[in-house]
Amino acid sequence: MLKKVLFGLRTPFTPKIPFTPKTPFTFSMISLFIILILAACTGESRDDIGEINRLSQLKRELQDEDNHVRARAVTALGRLHDPAMVPLIKEVLSDSDPRVRAQAARALGEVGGPAVMEPLKLALEDGRGVVRQEAVEALARQDDPAAVRILENTLLYDNDLSVRILAAQGLSRSKADEAIPALYNALPSSLSEDIYSISLELANLLNKHRAGSGTTLVRDMLKNEEPAIRLHAADVLAGLDKERGVAELKKLLRHSDPAIRLKAVNAIVRLRDPGLIPLLRPLEADDDEAVSARAKWSIETLSGDTTLKKKKKTVILAP
Repeated sequence: MLKKVLFGLRTPFTPKIPFTPKTPFTFSMISLFIILILAACTGESRDDIGEINRLSQLKRELQDEDNHVRARAVTALGRLHDPAMVPLIKEVLSDSDPRVRAQAARALGEVGGPAVMEPLKLALEDGRGVVRQEAVEALARQDDPAAVRILENTLLYDNDLSVRILAAQGLSRSKADEAIPALYNALPSSLSEDIYSISLELANLLNKHRAGSGTTLVRDMLKNEEPAIRLHAADVLAGLDKERGVAELKKLLRHSDPAIRLKAVNAIVRLRDPGLIPLLRPLEADDDEAVSARAKWSIETLSGDTTLKKKKKTVILAP
């Protein structure tokens, strides 16, 4: 009956196809074709069901007692690159384990797009530095003016030096036009001991974006009336323009304030150049005990560098 249906359907202009011994083979091929079409449709349905089941599994794993399981689950959600997953990943930012929260911040960076800005900003309020670091790295991958504003705020106000440095590096990699002004604004005009690295990083980044602009800004700081600011500028400048920076530090080694002399010694030893030892020799007899002790220690440290450079490696051949 089926054969009659299949082969009996014809238009008025179609000649009747007679049933021949070859017809069963033709019928089998048509049947196989129909089966393949049905199988393909069924396969698509199965894929949809598989995705739903996988998502349900990941949701269950996010509630698992094992923090490693939760971390793997939120990582998998990020790799879906689906903005619809952002609300689910955002919930993980309140996980009890900071490593899981850090993975959630990284996952948001994997998803990307405008939807992740607010959750990443929330992650930057986390009390653990590792979470904030991942949030900064995630923001650095977003070419979005909103990301630049958040990174600039982090660079200026985060209490963790490593987080601020990452924010500076993130701004330097950004393709957004707003990144350059953000770097300029963050170059410090007042000082504390821990912002040396940030200043050096920013000056280097500015140099990379606009040739010489970072060095120019630091040199402008050398004109400041405050000796502490001049010292800091000379310290940073020594990393960008060693000859000019060392010339300024040499002046500050003779400053009347022992605190300035002490910091100038620290700046010299940071350059790790044994050739600068003669600059420190007069300070071995400094009136201030702290300066004298630091100068002696610095000379020993730099002399050690000289000794290490002169040592030759001995190669022992196996018998």
